[in-house]
Amino acid sequence: MSVADDRLNAALSRLLLERGLVSLDRLLLAWAEMGRRGRGDLAAVLAAEGDIDADTLAALKSYAERAAPSDAGAGHTLFISLADPAAAAFPSNVEASGGEAAADPWRSDAASGRYRLADEIGAGGSGRVVAAVDSLFGRTIALKLLRAGAGAGSEAESRFFAEARAAARLEHPNIVPVYDAGRLPSGEAFLAMRLVRGLSLKDVLAGLRRGDEAIVERFGFVRLLTIFQQVCLAVDFAHDLGVVHRDLKPDNILVGDWGETFVTDWGLARQGQAAAEDEARDISGTPAYMSPEQAQGKNRLVNHLSDVYALGAILYELLCLEAPFAGSDPADIMRRVVDETVVPPSVKSQARKTPEALEALCLAALAKDRAGRPESARALADEVEQFLEGTREKRLLRRRARTIATEAAAEVAQFREQKIRLDVLRRELARAFDADRADLWALEEVVQDGQLQCDRRFAQAQTLLARALSLDPEQSEARALLAELFVSRYKEAAKRQNKKEMVYNRRLVELYDATRWQAALAGTARLSAVSRPEGAEVWIHSVEDRDGVLAAQPPQLAGRTPLDGVELARGHYVIAIRAQGFVEALFPLLLEANEAVSLAAPLVPLDALPPAFAYIPPGPFMKGGDEAAYGYEKGRTVRLDAYLIQREPVSFGEYVAFLADAGASPDAYRPRAPRLRPDRGWYFEASGDASGGDPAWPVFGVSWEDAAAYAAWLAARQRAEIRLPSDAEWEKAARGADGRIYPWGNGFDSGFCHMRDTLRRARPMATRDYPRDKSPYGVFGLAGGVREWCLDWFNPQANEKLTKGGGWLDPEPLCRAASRVGMAAERVKPQIGFRLVRLLPPDLRKL
Repeated sequence: MSVADDRLNAALSRLLLERGLVSLDRLLLAWAEMGRRGRGDLAAVLAAEGDIDADTLAALKSYAERAAPSDAGAGHTLFISLADPAAAAFPSNVEASGGEAAADPWRSDAASGRYRLADEIGAGGSGRVVAAVDSLFGRTIALKLLRAGAGAGSEAESRFFAEARAAARLEHPNIVPVYDAGRLPSGEAFLAMRLVRGLSLKDVLAGLRRGDEAIVERFGFVRLLTIFQQVCLAVDFAHDLGVVHRDLKPDNILVGDWGETFVTDWGLARQGQAAAEDEARDISGTPAYMSPEQAQGKNRLVNHLSDVYALGAILYELLCLEAPFAGSDPADIMRRVVDETVVPPSVKSQARKTPEALEALCLAALAKDRAGRPESARALADEVEQFLEGTREKRLLRRRARTIATEAAAEVAQFREQKIRLDVLRRELARAFDADRADLWALEEVVQDGQLQCDRRFAQAQTLLARALSLDPEQSEARALLAELFVSRYKEAAKRQNKKEMVYNRRLVELYDATRWQAALAGTARLSAVSRPEGAEVWIHSVEDRDGVLAAQPPQLAGRTPLDGVELARGHYVIAIRAQGFVEALFPLLLEANEAVSLAAPLVPLDALPPAFAYIPPGPFMKGGDEAAYGYEKGRTVRLDAYLIQREPVSFGEYVAFLADAGASPDAYRPRAPRLRPDRGWYFEASGDASGGDPAWPVFGVSWEDAAAYAAWLAARQRAEIRLPSDAEWEKAARGADGRIYPWGNGFDSGFCHMRDTLRRARPMATRDYPRDKSPYGVFGLAGGVREWCLDWFNPQANEKLTKGGGWLDPEPLCRAASRVGMAAERVKPQIGFRLVRLLPPDLRKL
């Protein structure tokens, strides 16, 4: 191409850019195409590509021919250097304005007066970056200037212009574009680039570390990952062109005010593999982000996987706001990069809650061995994209959950209105007791219809809110509305003194939003107590849960019976009613807020209590309801009269007396003797005595029929009503009225009771060998030792009777007080025994 052609094409280029008819990128491609064709007609190239219609091009070209200056060197140099930096570096085929070959490829006469320097943006060891006004295009750019003292032809300048060449080749949306390079009239080498207004990723991370509210709001976790993904794609683009950055770090990543992300500072970039002499050069890079091969100076091993390591270090810092290896001593950091194992981000910063998938990706990128790293920067980007897709799906689900929660809020509002109307109707009904019967019935129907409408609104709102939480379990509005619904149910249950519903709804409120409704749930309970005789002392033990054991604390005297209106905070208590000459009556309770509890204790004279029995006072308790118990049954409130129950199961020693009454010969007592099978395997044949076991052991190997026969024998001897305990009597004796799971509390320990896992070699033991297996009434061996026959049928059609509790061969679920197992009445097993209940005289059973 001739100089005249260059002048004309430069003038035409300016006209096209000024009128916005073509982009700068497209113009650069056209100049490159002219170079390949060896033709100097820019208009012809653009017309052939169909970018601009021929008439417009002809008109602009005619104008350019008239307006083109005699010296178009500025435009010529601009477009040649932008289109092909290599051409600017080796301009033997480009003529200067005087027609002679340029002696200095980096001398830029066009720069004289073109760039007006402004404020300094930053400075480093190799130079500084200043803002400058490009007078040719009327825009503000960034000029990177080599440090003073680096003269023409120096190694520093050679590296500086090598960066210019490398950066100019990397035309990518996430790499800062290079506009020009050369020397200013002052002799300073410059690199003209796009000015990015914003922050470096280093600044962003520093702001996150100090909790800067503006930074935290702008740069959420998804935004940080999106920035990282864009960096990976830019680096992968460079790798495709054979360029390795070698100094990737947060300081070299710029985040623009409009969301742009750029990788910058390609000063250490290298194309291809290092030459042999490079092996001896100084180590290049930033210690905290350089790969092990860089830290060891093995430059011939440095390739694209070294950049992958640096990307892993950047991802690590995004995850936990700390570099993998940090410190003030560069040599020590490089040693640790080579020798030490990376601490996982989730361990280094537990508060950040690192996703497992990203942690695995990060640690793989930081592998010491290059072969263990992801194969490319794009592989990193793809993995992050998969994670972000999952995050986007979660965001979509959260939006759907918000929509459903809004719909549910309308239902809750209508439920509130319906409930207000229902309360008004109920008050009217309460005042209408003397109304005409027909009017009263009509009002009752209106109340029933209002209750039905209220229940429907409640159910509809609950269904919608449950759907919202299934999409987003943390949806705050849905959780708050559900808590509000269950608070309303809790208050209704409190009015009816339905403790079961109170407990159920309180737990749901606590599950969804306990903090907001704390005041509604924190009301006090009211305790009243009466006794016969009156004047008994009422002592209150607060109870603490110590690692699953409900431990009663020293008592406080509340007063004497009759006692009314004592206020107690919600929680566990043991109420003791005492009078001289009478058995202490114990009431283990779990009091709910706004609950009113009345205790009635017919006190038993001391001489009416046999030594082997414990007193269980009258009153209600919660039976069943333990979903982990064997043979689960739905929870319900059961009210029992007072009764006595044996403190321990019947022992072998006690059972011997029963067998002895049957006769002295084995044939006489054989039918009821402990045995392995219903009709054989008698233990006494092996042990030499009638019982066949240690006298202190609980008796086992007896059938339900044997146990019932023993109860009848003992009742006749003591002239009392004695029998096997009912299901409810046994369970209340084990768990009291506070709903505990085990006799001692709510936590399980195999050392507390005698069960399958207690001893290395299972064998029978005495009941009192396990003092912690004790109920709040002082009854022992209800969780372990032997499973016990009860009075109730389990399955009459199969002749199965109920057994309760755990035995020395049984697993944990059977140790729970609510467990229930059926067993044929004639069966015998080595872990099944029994204990007995003694009924009190009618006047001592209740008040």
